[in-house]
Amino acid sequence: MKEKTLIWILMAEAVVCAAAALAFPVSDNTGYLAVAPFPFALFGLLLRTLSLSGKAGNVFAVLLYICLCALPLVPVGLHAKRHTQKGEDWLLFILSAFSFYMMYMMVNPGLLSMTPSFINADYAKAAFGGTWYSILFGYIVIRLLRRSDSAATESLLKTMRLLLAFTAAVIVFGVGYIGVGDLKAKIIAVQSGNTGPNVSLGFTYAFLVFRYLASQVPAVMEIGIFLLAMTLCTHLRADRFGVGAINAANQLAAFSKTAVITIVLSTLAVNIAQIVFAGVLVSLSFTASLPVDSLIVALGAMLMTRFFAASGQLAQDNRLFI
Repeated sequence: MKEKTLIWILMAEAVVCAAAALAFPVSDNTGYLAVAPFPFALFGLLLRTLSLSGKAGNVFAVLLYICLCALPLVPVGLHAKRHTQKGEDWLLFILSAFSFYMMYMMVNPGLLSMTPSFINADYAKAAFGGTWYSILFGYIVIRLLRRSDSAATESLLKTMRLLLAFTAAVIVFGVGYIGVGDLKAKIIAVQSGNTGPNVSLGFTYAFLVFRYLASQVPAVMEIGIFLLAMTLCTHLRADRFGVGAINAANQLAAFSKTAVITIVLSTLAVNIAQIVFAGVLVSLSFTASLPVDSLIVALGAMLMTRFFAASGQLAQDNRLFI
């Protein structure tokens, strides 16, 4: 997938996520509580509805329940058939066993409230979903690390591109759905808490939007870094010592430095603006952030640029010598 195509896909994802966040009613299930149980809570509701619909529906619900929970065992069977099974495949057995337990609890949400450690059923569903994803991610990471030992450099670069694209999509989801949902909840909270006839909230609403946009600057900058990193991977696959790879690395380093400066200035702008307009705002929120992760990426990109430049020059000198 080319970077321009991915940009259009990410923009479409952002629009859809923002529309969904605005369409759905505001609840306490934001952020992790909204994402972690998906789609298990929906499947649990579906299975419960089928089970209560009658004898035939109950039989179908049981069969669907078994099929869904046994899905993690499909890769195990394929690996056994190809004689490529590894130690981490045991995580898939654990994932399947946990799925049976988790989905049973999702189908019977009344059992979730019987555990004192869970505040309510929503927290319990998020805990189960988060645990399921942690097992899955653990398997994927270990599998990728094992494959990297024997995979060719071109294959690793292709995998890196896919990971960067997936991470960008996750960030867009956070900006478009979770971020917009949180903004909507804050606007409603300000509106419900300031019902006096003499209170003007228009400027506060505008400032909440401004604060949301400023808070998403690090995410946007990270997406830009990932897209440039994907371009660098493409050039490295073609010619790791070529001019294209060196230019792509230079662009990544320059953008990374710009990203760090932009992130710092956006935080300063929000804090200073809140001080200046504190007299007309009814909602304030101050933050002091140090973009360590972006700074590390910028320094890494600059060091990588120097490495590519030196390696490319050495490769060209060797070709001329030959």
